[in-house]
Amino acid sequence: MVMMAQQSSDPYVIQFEEAQDKIEYQMTIQFKNAMVSGILVLKRDEEGNMRGTMMNEFGISGMNFIVSGDRRKVSLVSVMPKMNKWYIRKVIKGDLKYLFSSTRSHLGQNYKKRRIELSDGGEIILKNLKYHHSYQIRSLNEQQ
Repeated sequence: MVMMAQQSSDPYVIQFEEAQDKIEYQMTIQFKNAMVSGILVLKRDEEGNMRGTMMNEFGISGMNFIVSGDRRKVSLVSVMPKMNKWYIRKVIKGDLKYLFSSTRSHLGQNYKKRRIELSDGGEIILKNLKYHHSYQIRSLNEQQ
């Protein structure tokens, strides 16, 4: 299975159109013994990369990252101190890469011990099957 190639007939699960300045999501990361929730803001920079920030409801940054324009590379710029361990950063980086490179054809399929789903309500759910944590993402930009 080729993960990174996108065809116009197979849109990304997380879409970011050229005309969009920024996208906002409600995001929850559920670990075995902890949960992190907040707002995920994505903005496109002048080089065509997506810059992402997850912050809690008080505006405190949980993590900052960059997704390359072709969605093949993710760089974690910073993460909150409790998650700032090399092995946690590695897993989060892999999860984010899968999340942003996944297309609609990947929905419901397992790939490298990860699974992405779309709920009936439009919520994106990424499950890391190896480490048993999940990401739940709901758009704040769409009309309710």
